[in-house]
Amino acid sequence: MEIQASLYWSPGFPDRFKSKRGYNVIKYLPLLFHKSTSFTAAQAPYNTAFYLDGTPDDGQSKYLQDYRLTLNNGYQEYLQTFEDWAESLGLSHSCQVGYNIPLDILADVPLVSTPELESLAFKTPDQMSQFVGPAHLGRRNVISTEIGAVLQGAYSLTIPSLVNLFHDAFAGGFNAMMIHGMTYTGEQLRSTWPGFTPFQYIYTELWSPKQPAWKYMGKMMDYTARNQFILQQGVAKKDLAFYLYKDPLGISNARLSARLSYRECKHDTEEEHEDGCQHIDNVSIST
Repeated sequence: MEIQASLYWSPGFPDRFKSKRGYNVIKYLPLLFHKSTSFTAAQAPYNTAFYLDGTPDDGQSKYLQDYRLTLNNGYQEYLQTFEDWAESLGLSHSCQVGYNIPLDILADVPLVSTPELESLAFKTPDQMSQFVGPAHLGRRNVISTEIGAVLQGAYSLTIPSLVNLFHDAFAGGFNAMMIHGMTYTGEQLRSTWPGFTPFQYIYTELWSPKQPAWKYMGKMMDYTARNQFILQQGVAKKDLAFYLYKDPLGISNARLSARLSYRECKHDTEEEHEDGCQHIDNVSIST
């Protein structure tokens, strides 16, 4: 679920905050309505932000960090409740962990039996690896991705293009493809293509039997299933190489104010002062 809110909260949040952080959050409540605490971190709720002493907050102040930390503590208990419930039924719990919410996703991923992300927000294998790494540390073998959502207009993604997205996901460490976008019939029970189309026709793809390409999906899914089976075997490993390069050459420009004092240390002459430096005032230096 992608839950939007002006400020993520619960009835017990103030008490939890005071217990964990040691002070009353209500006093600083206006500060929490910040871009960094909003859905997708897009903008401050109500397009208004409050600051202490008129100093803009980049999202790293004590109060915002304490808020997000407390929120994440509660979210981890929330995830564990679903994990325990699923296990009691002999099932495995899966969800898109902390998606678009101001949480510490990397700390939360290992708690979920089958963690999932959406390729819409994690487009490259490097980005995917940030999610997959914590899952591997949590000894999670099946890692899924909701894949096939692309911001390029509805009904414009071809099957070969979808397969290329699968290849990227395989390279990024995912081994279970959850294809995006089979819509329900809605009021058009017996309608033909395209049928019900949500998301204002701006996202692709809305796979369903109404699509002309549907009858060609079988072989593609068989190919994908075989790759998934192979990638779910054994222990996931990733070769790492650290390459540190420092450019030995560089160009810089600097200019000191005429009122600054330039200190030139000279330890091999008799002109030095007691501190081993010559003091030259009112100079302008360019390099």
